[in-house]
Amino acid sequence: MVSLCAEPPPLRVRENGFPEQALPAALRLRLEGFFAQRTQRAAARPGLAVLVPGSLCADDPAHVRELGLALRLAAQLVPAYCPRVLSAADLSPLLDGAQPLSQDALGEALGGHAMALCVLDRALACAAAAHLPVRLVGSDPAAWRRDKLRLAFWDPRRAAPPLARLLPERLRGRRVWLHLDPFVPEPTALQRLRALREAGVDPEVVLPPPASDRLRAALTRETGRTVATAPPTQPPAGAVLCATDDFVLALLGGFAERVRLLPNGDLAPYRPSGAPLWAERAQHVLYHGEELDGLRLVELLLGLDEPPAPLGTVYRPLISVVVPVYDRSWEIDQLARSLFVQRYPHLEVVLVANGSPPATLEALGRARALLLRRRIKVQLLRYPEAFGCAAVPRDIGAFAARGEFLCFLDSDDALEPGFFDVFLHTPADENAIYHPHRIFCDGGRPMGPGFPFHRRLRGPGTVNHGLYELLRRRGNLFCNSGVIVSRKHFVRVGGIWHGLRYAEDYCLWLQVARAGARAIEHAGTVRIALHPGNHELVVGAPHWVEQARQLAEQELA
Repeated sequence: MVSLCAEPPPLRVRENGFPEQALPAALRLRLEGFFAQRTQRAAARPGLAVLVPGSLCADDPAHVRELGLALRLAAQLVPAYCPRVLSAADLSPLLDGAQPLSQDALGEALGGHAMALCVLDRALACAAAAHLPVRLVGSDPAAWRRDKLRLAFWDPRRAAPPLARLLPERLRGRRVWLHLDPFVPEPTALQRLRALREAGVDPEVVLPPPASDRLRAALTRETGRTVATAPPTQPPAGAVLCATDDFVLALLGGFAERVRLLPNGDLAPYRPSGAPLWAERAQHVLYHGEELDGLRLVELLLGLDEPPAPLGTVYRPLISVVVPVYDRSWEIDQLARSLFVQRYPHLEVVLVANGSPPATLEALGRARALLLRRRIKVQLLRYPEAFGCAAVPRDIGAFAARGEFLCFLDSDDALEPGFFDVFLHTPADENAIYHPHRIFCDGGRPMGPGFPFHRRLRGPGTVNHGLYELLRRRGNLFCNSGVIVSRKHFVRVGGIWHGLRYAEDYCLWLQVARAGARAIEHAGTVRIALHPGNHELVVGAPHWVEQARQLAEQELA
């Protein structure tokens, strides 16, 4: 049980937290101003309220998981905040010291707090927003897999643009997928579904895994059909996606029409904002791994994220280089130097250390210091246990990355100068898989006779059509190192499967190709060291390749 007393003592800064003096001066000044406006006594430590609605059930595993996410997040916000749990539900089986919360006395209960995190209840978040800044917290409604829960933020004080009402008659007789928000209570979800059916629209319900099993069972009884966990990646012609969450509508393409379901039950046509997807999701989602970055956490919670590029300027996307690391030293120095000399100005590097020894952590520190000299954004995520393969840390790093494009590298790779120059000269294509030239370097592993060491190798070239069938027929034509794919496609297919130890990249390319991506060859070159234990040496094993192919086809069925 977690013990929370009425006046919690100052929390100790955890290993993954951040000391206040480590914040950049400009951000520290903005934080001080933010706190000064919301704290009665200048010397008081600002309070953080964790609001728990009465609908939360301590016996529901899904609800317990959501509460655990909120408490984990509150624990990371040290030393800036002093957290306190205010609950309208009976949390005695789970927590000690939770304070009672009444909707009628909400303003009084929130007095002295600088911010609130609200768990699973949009109505409560909206009511609290009249008194102080609030963020709704829970699992990301755009994540379909139970092994990849995200944290979602929603600011109820954001002004919604005026919307034209859409009559349900437009949807009659069409295939409609209703993507329900797992945050809504069961009566509200059933009410919205019944209202659509009474208007002549019989939707197929989609409910992401963060929702409770009880809600899923109620919707199954109501519709008489199995409730899906995700809409189809290739919807039928004329299909309609109806959702309550703008991020879901922005993320999922392929539908003939996308419709917003408003809180009052009305329908409205979805009109994209025109801002990059990262700017839209910055208001909504904190991917798994980002809660380890205290500075990023403060930026998201307080709305201090970078603004979109001004209209009329040439926009070059942020490219996130994702590198899983286990046991490397000089190879990391080599990789950092190869990134340091790149001409492309908008780079982020996400280093995911898992079970790494002290020498590797020291090398990561050196790499971070070097890259920061070039003003390259750096995230360093540290996990105490080794995952046993690169698939899991690569997936975690990709979801924690902030870029619109993801570049995958191994820790012993190196890029030649000008690797990202293709994005300097041509507009970025979010429907493309960019693959480079490769040079395999001899790292001490004996290979077969005639292996093309130190020769520049090309991939399949530019493929506009039939990429999926080409990959199925000829295997992994891209390898992994240096391949660049859009975040939009990566998230749309659910990322990398954790159950695949090898050939996980092949499975990813198959899914992205089936979702409509094409291949683009660019002139950049990556150097790949083949040393004992390299994953590149085993992904060609037929059983791993076949398992990846079957898994991709199963997901796309």
